[in-house]
Amino acid sequence: MCVGLRRLLRNLGDIAINDTDTRLFLNTRDSLRLFDRDAATGVVAAAGEVMHPPTDDDAADEDAADGEAILGPEEANLFEGDHLLHWSAANQTLYAFGARGVALAYRETQGDAVEVEACNVELGEDFPDPGDTVPQRIITDPSGSFLYLFGNAPITNEGSLAVLAIDEPCSLSLVQAMTAATVGDDSVSTQTELMGLRDATISADGSHIYALSDQALVTFSREAETGELAIVSNIDLNELTASDAGLSPFFSFLSMTSVTLDAGGNTLFAIGDGLPLVLAFDVAQDPATPAFLASTAADAEDPFERLFPLPSHVYRPFSLFGCSAIGQHRTITAVDAACFDGMFVARWDSDKDQLLLSDYFGFLQPDRFGTQLPTGGLPRGVQSADGGHVYVIQRGEIGALITLERAENMTDAGD
Repeated sequence: MCVGLRRLLRNLGDIAINDTDTRLFLNTRDSLRLFDRDAATGVVAAAGEVMHPPTDDDAADEDAADGEAILGPEEANLFEGDHLLHWSAANQTLYAFGARGVALAYRETQGDAVEVEACNVELGEDFPDPGDTVPQRIITDPSGSFLYLFGNAPITNEGSLAVLAIDEPCSLSLVQAMTAATVGDDSVSTQTELMGLRDATISADGSHIYALSDQALVTFSREAETGELAIVSNIDLNELTASDAGLSPFFSFLSMTSVTLDAGGNTLFAIGDGLPLVLAFDVAQDPATPAFLASTAADAEDPFERLFPLPSHVYRPFSLFGCSAIGQHRTITAVDAACFDGMFVARWDSDKDQLLLSDYFGFLQPDRFGTQLPTGGLPRGVQSADGGHVYVIQRGEIGALITLERAENMTDAGD
């Protein structure tokens, strides 16, 4: 890919794009930023801004006097720094979830990006107390009937999952709840498999959800009518990668961070920090039990170098962290990943049964077109529906929005 536009923005938290590729959403500490997108060029232009609920007592009291339901100052502050965005195509609604169950929904008014209605999402009285849990991933099923909220408590590393029925875009009701912690709530089941939960993705047909912890890949089957989930397989990645690399589990230093399916939905990629470590699984034959294909843990010949296996067109970086899947290629079985100070492509070559990492660019190394990747914060990214462009934010007090164009879609790239 080639780096295009880079905008400096403050206090970025997350990014989302609508299903028609016309609108890009960026969440900041204070507001939701709206951008119009040009489908031909991929260029985005600022189109508006919606402020998050006020954080001062006077504004809250004034709205309460008018009879409007609004978040209080303490709850509104929970949006600072990091609340998760998710675009639900079926509901034409953007969901934003913060800590302790704080949630908003944004809907455009008659297609006008500047006029956006915001509502405080009602989670229902039976929604379990999320405590210190921080949202990690929001998923909605293909029909838009159910929302799946995955979270993790940073101090205890205990993951959690809430299944919510979307009764109305701004009214959700609890269907099912799971947590890795031991709780005294009969409505919440304890599932130790959720310990260290980091990310999740859903199959194209909505029949299965794949959740990634820092040590395992957990597969859920999904009941389409009720939305309920059931664990059907649990793969210990720590043992798997150590065995593949010829190392003992103690020396694998495994910390997985992101999971995604390729564009065809047949190959699942799990991505980890540090190495970076990538594992590929086949989910076409038996979606309930992902079949291990390969990992990058055995790429290097020297045992120490096995900890840093990233073949590149120039050199192998020492270490990458904060890695996250940001897009899928349309013509090959490959995904893009962005890290704190670099990006790369992970590809499964079915003809050679080989997992390949390539096209690294980042700190001290430009891409193949000579463009240097600016560094500045942990990344999150989204891809346009046609696969032609990827948009990556670098989170932080002074962050950035970077527009990337796929090389195969470029019309004026050099040799």
